[in-house]
Amino acid sequence: MPLKLQVLVDKKTAWSVDASGGLSDILVLRLDHGRDYFLPITARYHQSVFGSSFVKLIQKEHSTNEKSPTQALSPFVPVPVAMYRLVESLRQHGVDKIRFDDVSSHLEFIALRNALDYHPKEVIPRNMQAECLNAIGDAVRCWTCVQKFPRENRNVFEYYKE
Repeated sequence: MPLKLQVLVDKKTAWSVDASGGLSDILVLRLDHGRDYFLPITARYHQSVFGSSFVKLIQKEHSTNEKSPTQALSPFVPVPVAMYRLVESLRQHGVDKIRFDDVSSHLEFIALRNALDYHPKEVIPRNMQAECLNAIGDAVRCWTCVQKFPRENRNVFEYYKE
């Protein structure tokens, strides 16, 4: 009888998975009052937007021959499709319509927050965070700081602030 497992991969492991998607580890089965069994496990990791760099997502979408939903709707949307859909859903339903006592009513917000949290790179580059914090309250300094972001980061930041 085959044993089937579903394993959740944490974000740091997902970030380190190579392009082949191969994972391997040792599963330790500890039996009560018995011996331990060490089972070598190999698996294929199916990448998703969670755990992927938004830069890699953008590059992957631009390298495919098919038109993505964002390209079909607007050729000027510089963010990954998943981010686009989450932001557009939030804009459509509006933050003012979200009832925070009803979990199902703010799933888009949670998904967007998780998507941002699970990217290995921050939208605001780590080496610029102090400069950006020092610019709070001065719009000119803030936008000067944003202009120094790498192109992909700047595009994602500007898309979110719209």
